[in-house]
Amino acid sequence: MKTRIIILTAMLATWMGAWAQSASEIKNSKEYLSGEGTGETLKAADNAALNDLLSKISVNVQGSFSTVENEVVSNGKVDASAATKMVVNTYSQATLTNTSRIVVSNEPDAHVVRYVKRSEIERIFAGRKNKVLDLVGLAYKAEKVAKIDDALRNYYWALCMLKSLQYENEVKWTDGDGAEHILSSWIPQQINSILGGMAVEKAGIDGTDLLLYFTYNGKPVQSLDFTYFDGVDWSSICSVRDGRGMAEMRPGQIPDKLNIKCEYAYEGQSHIDKEIETVMGVMKGTSFRKSYLTLNAGGGAAASANTSTAGATASKTAGSAAGGSQSAFAAAVASVGASTSALSNPTAFKASGLKAVDNVSDYDKVMNKITEAIRTRNYASVQSLFTPAGWDTFKKLIDYGTARLYGTPKYTYVGYGNKVICRGLPMNFSFKANRRRFMEEVTFMFDANRKIDNVSFGLGEQAEKDILMKGDWSELARVALMNFLEDYKTAFALKDIQYLESVFDDNAVIVIGKEIRRLNNKDNGVQLNEKTYKYATYTKEQYLKNLRYSFRSQEFINIRFANNDVIKLGNGGEIYGIQIKQDYYSSSYGDTGYLFLMVDLNDPEKPIIKVRTWQPERDPNFGLIGPYNF
Repeated sequence: MKTRIIILTAMLATWMGAWAQSASEIKNSKEYLSGEGTGETLKAADNAALNDLLSKISVNVQGSFSTVENEVVSNGKVDASAATKMVVNTYSQATLTNTSRIVVSNEPDAHVVRYVKRSEIERIFAGRKNKVLDLVGLAYKAEKVAKIDDALRNYYWALCMLKSLQYENEVKWTDGDGAEHILSSWIPQQINSILGGMAVEKAGIDGTDLLLYFTYNGKPVQSLDFTYFDGVDWSSICSVRDGRGMAEMRPGQIPDKLNIKCEYAYEGQSHIDKEIETVMGVMKGTSFRKSYLTLNAGGGAAASANTSTAGATASKTAGSAAGGSQSAFAAAVASVGASTSALSNPTAFKASGLKAVDNVSDYDKVMNKITEAIRTRNYASVQSLFTPAGWDTFKKLIDYGTARLYGTPKYTYVGYGNKVICRGLPMNFSFKANRRRFMEEVTFMFDANRKIDNVSFGLGEQAEKDILMKGDWSELARVALMNFLEDYKTAFALKDIQYLESVFDDNAVIVIGKEIRRLNNKDNGVQLNEKTYKYATYTKEQYLKNLRYSFRSQEFINIRFANNDVIKLGNGGEIYGIQIKQDYYSSSYGDTGYLFLMVDLNDPEKPIIKVRTWQPERDPNFGLIGPYNF
């Protein structure tokens, strides 16, 4: 035994000597930049080494950050060297994936050397530049469909990230028309252009609630976030959905003029991406004066806008806003003769499984009772109108936050098999422990006995259009797909694990990707980090177990779909692939990434998810996971 210990000790000493020799060679080499650190723990030593390396890198690249001292947050003046170091420090241990590490000695006297080839320094900044371009692309697409919140947020975040790049004034982006733009000047122009096209109108007053209607270039805003000054302080962030927004005023204090600010910085949401959050904490913010609107709230429905024509157009649409604007779904149902689709052709409509609802007044009576119960908070008075499952979902929805109605609803009904779908109840939700308010349109499903069997958060108008305009799909499939997406979104908001358990196939393929640092060994024993992605496959049981834990730890969950593409797959009947840029945020956690769902809708009432994948960003090797990967 003693002999074995002596041999192992000798081997260890030789091994540690080889590592020490490698570290010495790295530190003395002109090919590398290196930093070293010591500490009682390996983590402390590694952090110290990384910070030392970052300092060396900042000195090496200082000349490429010509005006950075004017861009960083500081209590006083900082010189270019200090400012550059602050910016380089935003490239944290998580993002510096192509640096390498040597452990010279282990705990309790840990000694670590971090290093990178001088020729590789440019690659440190390449990943962030790609993220800037990706954010700009998302913003550009969002602006085209009046998703103003996504457009402003992504443009502003891209601007902040751009300022942390080398040679920021040389970064260019090519739009969909082939035009090339220098982003340092083009992004601020885009933000000002968007804000300049905004208009807001008073749609009505409901008690202490001031009902608002927002337009962009004369058309209803699909989504927007804003705050307002209530006479004492600025409000929490409020959301706009399909033009509709709400300002909750103090009793008896509805002002003649209401000051409104369109949100564009989204500092509170930046935690969904740690790199963005870190950069925003270092770089100075940019102020956009056009983000402020003034609403004439005390008199008639006088509009206020940054352009003279936008307010005039808003006044034409705001009249119907208080009663619920006509959605894409309502327009499709009502557009008899507009096309040859089943939604407008009575014969095909019946054959598709959809049907018109003749006895609308009976359903209106039920919905009027529900809206009154919501206004008076007397929910028990309408329990008999629901099935047990429907009542359970309705209670969860009401408990999602403090629920308030938006004006007088205008409902749309369509028959769906032996059921009836009712859309068009706009509601506003706020949270006690979080400064956030959401506007949602609630959808109700009646069973054959005219009992409400399901309640869900509806899709936005643009998402409805994206699905309903698919002329080569059956109308039954379109509505089934809308119902599925609404139920899926609602299940996360209401933490409905039972629904998710029922909708996932027992053998579903569930893949979650994450960025990792892969360690490779070279002949000299030096470990090199390479940026790569690891994709872990989960069983249905493992995935749901993780969801249960997440649901228990959050006050609220909200999913934002920045953009989505839906295609019908060629084999298997009614099989659809849904690719979504998803922002997931809650009371204490958030992330952003790309979600793909493959769903079987052959039985429209029992959708089955066959595949669910999530990845933090486009994989450099194959891009986004999609339907043709399976």
